[in-house]
Amino acid sequence: MNSKAVFLLSALLLIVGLAVGSSLANANQIGVQRVKWDYTITSTPFSLQALGDDGWELVAVSREPNRQGSVETRYYFKRPK
Repeated sequence: MNSKAVFLLSALLLIVGLAVGSSLANANQIGVQRVKWDYTITSTPFSLQALGDDGWELVAVSREPNRQGSVETRYYFKRPK
């Protein structure tokens, strides 16, 4: 890439960055609030319907070995505070 192209690309990225930063600042000025979350992790059998009714959303599942040598499944949930 020649130096003119690098300069133009850098200028374009700077302009886009400034525009995004400005729009984020404006969002904070008009009262847009960030969502705060509660989190929970469980490895026990559960009812998805009951957790969903309580506002919990399943966001991840992992399978990890435990100290007894078997594999434990963990379920990660979040919900707005």
